[in-house]
Amino acid sequence: MDIWALLENELIQYRELTAQIRRKLMLYETECLELISQINGKKFNDCQDIFDSLYNIQQKIATALYKYEFPLNENLANFVYHFDRDDVYSRKYWYKKINEGLTWPKE
Repeated sequence: MDIWALLENELIQYRELTAQIRRKLMLYETECLELISQINGKKFNDCQDIFDSLYNIQQKIATALYKYEFPLNENLANFVYHFDRDDVYSRKYWYKKINEGLTWPKE
């Protein structure tokens, strides 16, 4: 039984879907960069909606990583890892780091 034709078709679909998913993840990355830049220079209390948006995006990207085992680029993997904890202490930590010049969470 030759299954090559079926396998090749599935590989083509996989490649196309993977490219589409990566493009959507790049949109999330761009949105996060914009949100992070909006924090800089604002008062902490004025940034809570921005942090809510960042943590909401983190949950979605984490789902892609952990539930669907989709490999992330290094930036998004760092974002998922570092924004895993959403509490006032984490928000204050990232607020401080961003206002010190951090543009993306990393080690």
